[in-house]
Amino acid sequence: MLLAMNDYFIQNTDLKVQIAQGFYKNPRLTIHPKSGESVPEIHLELPYHLTEEDGILYIQNSLDELQNQVKYLNLLRFHNPPVFERGEGLYFLGYYYKLEVICSSHAKKPYAMVNESTIFLFISESETLDSETKMRLIEDCFMDDLASLINETINIYSENLNVESKTFSIRPVDNAYACCDNKGHLTFSPLLLHKHQDAIKTVVLHELCHLVEFNHSDKFFSLMDSNMPEWKKYDALLKEVFPPIEIKQKNINIKEAN
Repeated sequence: MLLAMNDYFIQNTDLKVQIAQGFYKNPRLTIHPKSGESVPEIHLELPYHLTEEDGILYIQNSLDELQNQVKYLNLLRFHNPPVFERGEGLYFLGYYYKLEVICSSHAKKPYAMVNESTIFLFISESETLDSETKMRLIEDCFMDDLASLINETINIYSENLNVESKTFSIRPVDNAYACCDNKGHLTFSPLLLHKHQDAIKTVVLHELCHLVEFNHSDKFFSLMDSNMPEWKKYDALLKEVFPPIEIKQKNINIKEAN
């Protein structure tokens, strides 16, 4: 159950933070971009053991990073589905990147590159690419990072679940983000590239739990709960069209739950 509290309006801006209390362990401040809107939604999830004043203090301590991220997002444009235009914001593994499309007579074949905040898509002036091809070129830049995240998560939870670390592959999966076979091989969809890292970890844990309990039984959900108590919140991130950015504090002066 969530308890809505008063919105907090940030002085000298158009920004407001929607504060809600719930069964959370720690505060969580997130920015949610909206298609066609310059002002994103900002949410603060506040544990029941904290007061509204604690929440305001948390926001104030996060203000510089929050405003920097909003300023960056306002430079981007968002489309669903992507149209791959210059200045569009594309989301990969928890971060938004600005897309730069460069048409050049020197590009013998199309390719993509990524730096800290920008995706560069190079296309020959004489070539026309469909959206699927453009996305595949960009996704290839992030595939190794996705594989590393999956492998790291498998290593953590396979030990907790007492299952052997299994092989996995990344390729399209029909009507799902992942699946496993009766030999324990795990398959993950490239669609996970566009999801929050916590959501990806939830998918990995879900498949590992199936190696212990095949059906969605009480035992299965008990395994999910014991290994990742907030998995339902992370699972909901899979449905986000424009996933949130999480604002983390360097120095947290808010008391944590016992």
